Amino acid sequence: GVGLGYVPPLVCGYSWLPNYKGIVSGVIVAGFGGGAVIFDQVATSFVNPGNVEVRPEDDDKGKYDDDLWNGYIDCSAHPHVCHRVPPMYIVLGVCYAALTLV
Repeated sequence: GVGLGYVPPLVCGYSWLPNYKGIVSGVIVAGFGGGAVIFDQVATSFVNPGNVEVRPEDDDKGKYDDDLWNGYIDCSAHPHVCHRVPPMYIVLGVCYAALTLV
């Protein structure tokens, strides 16, 4: 899926700068990676500003066994985090739209 996002910028970059295909490829791939680093921090600060631990410290009853634990936050224990996920997509969409228009 994400590979589809690489092709159009590469084709445009190669047509604009045919003698610098390596530099064009590097800048585009770095842009994709840099965007992931930046927007990961934006999403985390919006959804989980208090840095709630994903896995509880008191795991003495075996509630979160390693074979069953999937890495998700327990929404019954942390509803304030889970309820911020849908609005996060709106925030990220606005950010992406603003960057597209710039």
